[in-house]
Amino acid sequence: MRVRKTGVVLLLLVMRAVMYAAGPDSTWFPCAPARSLAAICLPDDWQKTVVTERGSLAYDYGPGPYSAPLTEISVGVLEWPAPNFRQWLPDPATPIVAMGASTENVRINIHAFALAPRTTPPQAMPSGNGRLTRLGGLNGAHGWAVPPRGTDASFADVAWGTNRPIHYLLRVPPGSSKLIALGFCESYKTRPRSRIMTVDVEGDTLRDVDPLADSVRNTPVVIWAHGTDVNGDGQLAITIHPSLRSPDPNITLSTIWVFHEGAQIRPSSIIDGSAAAQAEFHWGCGTEADVFAPSVHTDALLATFDGERCTPVVRIRTRRPVIFDPDAGIVRWRGLPFLVSRPPPISGVWHGDTLLLVLPAGARRADIVVMHGNGQGADLTRVPDLRDEENRCKSYWQHDAPVPEMRVHVPDARMQYLAEASLRNIYQIREEVDGDLQYQPGPSVYRGLWLCDVMLSGNISLMMGDTASVRRALEAGFHHQGPNGQFRSLYPAVSMVETPLFLTMMFRYAQMSGNKEWLERHWGVVQKGMAWIESARLQTLDTPGTAYAGLMPPGFVDGGISRPTADYGSVWWAMIALEHGIRGAHELNREVDADCWRGLLASFAASYAGAATKDLRVDSSGHRYLPDAVADSGSAAAPQRGQYAFLLPLPYGRFFFQSDTLAETILHANLAMLDERRSEGLIHGSGWMAEGVWPWLGAIHSMAHLLVDDGPEAWTILQAVADHASPSGTWMEEQQPQRLGARTSGDGSDAEAGAFFMQALAALLVFEHQDSLVVCGGFPPAWLKPGARTSVNDLLTGCGPVSLTVETSTDGSEATLQMQAMRTHGVTGGIRIDLASFTRAGFLDNQRRNLPSHVQLPWGSTYQIAMHRR
Repeated sequence: MRVRKTGVVLLLLVMRAVMYAAGPDSTWFPCAPARSLAAICLPDDWQKTVVTERGSLAYDYGPGPYSAPLTEISVGVLEWPAPNFRQWLPDPATPIVAMGASTENVRINIHAFALAPRTTPPQAMPSGNGRLTRLGGLNGAHGWAVPPRGTDASFADVAWGTNRPIHYLLRVPPGSSKLIALGFCESYKTRPRSRIMTVDVEGDTLRDVDPLADSVRNTPVVIWAHGTDVNGDGQLAITIHPSLRSPDPNITLSTIWVFHEGAQIRPSSIIDGSAAAQAEFHWGCGTEADVFAPSVHTDALLATFDGERCTPVVRIRTRRPVIFDPDAGIVRWRGLPFLVSRPPPISGVWHGDTLLLVLPAGARRADIVVMHGNGQGADLTRVPDLRDEENRCKSYWQHDAPVPEMRVHVPDARMQYLAEASLRNIYQIREEVDGDLQYQPGPSVYRGLWLCDVMLSGNISLMMGDTASVRRALEAGFHHQGPNGQFRSLYPAVSMVETPLFLTMMFRYAQMSGNKEWLERHWGVVQKGMAWIESARLQTLDTPGTAYAGLMPPGFVDGGISRPTADYGSVWWAMIALEHGIRGAHELNREVDADCWRGLLASFAASYAGAATKDLRVDSSGHRYLPDAVADSGSAAAPQRGQYAFLLPLPYGRFFFQSDTLAETILHANLAMLDERRSEGLIHGSGWMAEGVWPWLGAIHSMAHLLVDDGPEAWTILQAVADHASPSGTWMEEQQPQRLGARTSGDGSDAEAGAFFMQALAALLVFEHQDSLVVCGGFPPAWLKPGARTSVNDLLTGCGPVSLTVETSTDGSEATLQMQAMRTHGVTGGIRIDLASFTRAGFLDNQRRNLPSHVQLPWGSTYQIAMHRR
């Protein structure tokens, strides 16, 4: 939880408010994506409200199109149908999105935000309502399908899962049997066999369903099952899995009907809803977030209109069957208030898929609220004063939100803006599911548990001192370890990196927090995970002559590689987990485990060296490089495809930096190959878009250059990452270079991209390199301008907390550097202060002599130097 801010921190808040009040400089984001999303929801919120680049509140993301909202609510004026809004955050640490548009005659200003919770912390979302429980997430969309007239309304909504099952538990008398009807209605796919799902009802046999078997979209399909509570626990399990035969691993379910065993029901009675009289229970899937919600979540649009007299309007583009109630002057959904405004609309008329609400002409201000959740504010027919609510929202984010204090401050308004926005966004995109905390990639396409995010985004929580969140997320991940020791969150895809990466984060958490007791308590989890890594390797030795013998079996790779592939990324993560495990075992005096894992690591290293030597290839520019796929000599894939698997593990593995020819070749040659394949400063064609750029990848590319002591290039690449941010401080997962078009792909508020940006920004100042800390290895000379101040305050690293201050005098002639690093855990190595950036900026020591290239210090050191410019 944030603490009340005083002194220096309060001054920083005031400075930040002044700096960003008018919005970012128009030149800050020259390569901003054509589409983007800005989250305005609360931390760990079940209602993931976002604002589009067009200024609309956006809801109802479905399983295709995955990143396009089905419901958008916007404010404008009748005389100006499509204003081009400029968008920014007055305070990047507070999710209030400001928007403005103007003509010669009219100026519109809008602030979008979520009302602060009435209780702190807000009530957590339960998993069920007593009769029904949904486990594993609440992904759903209202109005995803458009079934024929006369179809039961539940077929329009959908529960969905991305690379994961939909899992319901229905309370029944213990041991009883029920007739179950499951309804599907595919609205996105166009061909048969494009989305095949496996129905798994407890007590019945598995069967596959293809909702588009007849090639007609929006056609209701009913599947029958005879369910029995086999285990007698009083719950009937109903699960929809992605079929192993399906090209799309994302699945859907629209409705569940329950009848007594032996009931005679026609499918047509399910489709038209007339079976309700005989049903014991009926559930519209995908509605859980609204029905289970313990309180109402309220979003707000506060709009003002200046200039000539105009007519304010609210546009609701949606497939939800919302109704304008002219007597009450509100919009209802399912009989309850959905949208309320002050002043109230004087009319509401449908134009195609959009309900146009016309407010009184000449109104200078409009306060609009949109409600979600159980009851949807049944008693709310008056809008609170949104000026007061905006101030309450600011206060909540400054004092009560569970976002840790930013510990890195740089004299670069653009970079600081993005860092503040990224830290906040990570906590908004996170979620509490089934009582557990999980880090998530984004609010739309990839909303859900991806076990690797406990490291990808959780690293930032650790660095900012929020060790408790990472511990909770790790312990939640324990539920996903199978009896064989494998950690798994993706289905049916099998990711070979989930287990070693998760184990690595367990060791990092214990090291960075100094909590060895926690690691000792959960050592059995570690042992099981390591045993799975060993067994996975042994599987590859069962078939003599296999190209990946001694490595890891084929699995889902990602990063543009769709087919199951044996890859080097999974091998590297296995070796990294073993390296960390050996050190962790030694620190806990578990030498038997340490010796066992040393032998396994040596076996991996030998097999890896042999395979990699064979697989080294030469690109069209003459660069030798190692493709990620093992024995992929016949592939026509671009050399950079899938190379995230090379860049991501680099900071964590010692073996990458061994002084042998193979390690040196792969490290430097792969980097050279990637450096040559850039558009707009970022590697192109490395992911799912053939010629797209991936800002997420740019940040780890930047850190890779720090690892080879190329600080200037690391800074150049990170600036390119910043170039591709949106004005609201978020990134699209992938986008086309502007010379090729405006297409985008993936989540529009990518929490992972923000996390890597923050990690790369901090790495310019303090960077872990194996067992050592490099300080100022990528310090940009531009941050040594007159009066500049750069600070790192107790940043947590694997080597202990570090503080750093670099200040330049007001005339720019002098600079001071102060550093303190406290060794809190047993590690080898030391501290290197890199002074090359200061030399490049023209500084000498206080004796007017050239600065050394670096200063080497032992742990526990403090260091201070005064410098003078030539």
